[in-house]
Amino acid sequence: MIRALAKGAVQAGFGWAPGGDHAYRWLTRSVLGTFASHVDKLARVWPGYTELWRARCGLTLDGARLLVLDGGETPFVPLAAYALTGSGGVVTNRHGAMLDRYLAHARAGVLATAWPAGLVPAARRHTLEGLRWAPTVAAALAAIDATVHTDVEAVLPVGTATIDLCHSGGALEHYRPATLDALLRELHRVV
Repeated sequence: MIRALAKGAVQAGFGWAPGGDHAYRWLTRSVLGTFASHVDKLARVWPGYTELWRARCGLTLDGARLLVLDGGETPFVPLAAYALTGSGGVVTNRHGAMLDRYLAHARAGVLATAWPAGLVPAARRHTLEGLRWAPTVAAALAAIDATVHTDVEAVLPVGTATIDLCHSGGALEHYRPATLDALLRELHRVV
C-alpha cells in the first residue's frame, strides 16, 4: 500500500510538470527498465486471448494475420504473434519504438508462456530461441516478418481485407475521439 501511494505521488508530480509525462516514461521505461514487468503481465493474459480467439471467434491461429494495437516498448506482442501464427503481424505502437533492452526478456517471456497445448509448433519455438542472438529489436522483427506502425493517425500499412484479427489490449481509450474514429474506420477496412 505504501509503495502504491509513493508511486502515485511521484506520477502526480511528473504529471503536473510541463513535459512531465514524457520525462516519467523515459525515466521508468528507458532508464529504470520497469517495462519488463509488462512482459510478465502479457505472458499471463495472452493464453486467455488465444482461447477467446479460437473458441468465441472461431479463428484458426496458424497462418492468421494479426493486427495488435499498442504493443508498448517491449517486442512481446510481435514475438507472441509469430509463435501463434507464423508471422509477427502488424503492431501499432504510439510510443514510437520498442526498446532493445527488453528484447531478451520479451523473447524469454514468449517461450515461457503457458500456451494451450499444441498451439506453438516446435519450429517456431526454435526460431524464437535463435533470436537470442538478434542484436536489436529491429533485427528480431525482420526475422519474424513483423511490421511496427507508429502513426495511428495515418492509413495502416496493410491492404484492405488482409487482416484476420484486430486486438487491442488497453490502447483504444488513450486516443482522442477523432483519432479513434479514423482508426476504427481503418480497422474495418483491413479486416
